[in-house]
Amino acid sequence: MLAELHGHRAWYGYDGGCIAAGRAACVEALAAAQLVHDHLLQVSVLETLVLLAIGSQRAWEAASAVENAHRLACRAGAGHTVHLVIALRDANVATHVGDFPGVRRALSRALSHQSRADADPEVPDWARFVGPFEVDYATADMYVRAEQPKRAVPFLRAALRGIGGDLLRNSACTA
Repeated sequence: MLAELHGHRAWYGYDGGCIAAGRAACVEALAAAQLVHDHLLQVSVLETLVLLAIGSQRAWEAASAVENAHRLACRAGAGHTVHLVIALRDANVATHVGDFPGVRRALSRALSHQSRADADPEVPDWARFVGPFEVDYATADMYVRAEQPKRAVPFLRAALRGIGGDLLRNSACTA
């Protein structure tokens, strides 16, 4: 429960622009998740840490969080949905550092996992947000960062169309 609480605080820090406070909450959440040996909870915290580390201009930390999330997801036998989230975070890191071949590789992995996510017997609550619109958004982000905004537009439109009303946080971000 403590890990979940700190994980929520981390998201509030991210959404509210309090990146340092969000990172501190992530560290607390990660420590709590490690104490109870919950690999998927650790993955959840690490995927949040990726975004906060990027916001802190700490690409090395974000890349390390992706690597650790992947290792833990494999150890836990996580399904395609969890691996989809990790691939998208890998795309976030590669986009941030301008590694466009790396972005394309990560997006390719994301599409592969997305195509098989329906076969997941269980999806953790924290990963239920992910879907095709996230891949579209990550693709648009890559094109914007590559200074090709016209190529980003169709992906942004698709992402906006794809966000369901049941994803309140994501819907609020587009308002």
